[in-house]
Amino acid sequence: RMLMENGHLVNLKPNWGVLDMPDSERVMQLSSSSFGFTPKDSKNIHQLYSYSRNSMTSWTQWVRTQRFPDIPNTANVGKAIESYRRRCKRSNRVDFDDLQVLAFKLLQGNPEIRKLYQDRFHVIMVDEYQDTNLIQAKILELLTSKRNVVTVVGDDAQSIYGFRAANIENILSF
Repeated sequence: RMLMENGHLVNLKPNWGVLDMPDSERVMQLSSSSFGFTPKDSKNIHQLYSYSRNSMTSWTQWVRTQRFPDIPNTANVGKAIESYRRRCKRSNRVDFDDLQVLAFKLLQGNPEIRKLYQDRFHVIMVDEYQDTNLIQAKILELLTSKRNVVTVVGDDAQSIYGFRAANIENILSF
């Protein structure tokens, strides 16, 4: 909703749309195949890029780590990601991770918009907080003011979204 109302502030053009996961993976496959990557490589690159945005880190720090051991350590990974970004932009589409990144940028870079939403949301409740990632926790922080009531619910023993960069520290340090 925030992006629908204020997308122009984060360079979204009118009538933008959201890619679902299969379409997003297909765009990455198209983007990476011209750089010699297999469909399996493409899926791994897509997961790497998604993880990096959810954890607010650079994808380069995750290449060849225990989390992404099968990512080819090559400059072509960056080229495939850049091609993916260009294709999304040309088609006026964003993926799920972009929704979070752009919402964060909108709230962080526009104090008047941030205050508008802080005033609009008097009570904020987040369920399954143990499965939030860093960018989601940062968005919650930006939506929170001294006038809000914020409640989170979760169980640190049930965190299951590590593959989406869920960080158990979010609930432990709330």
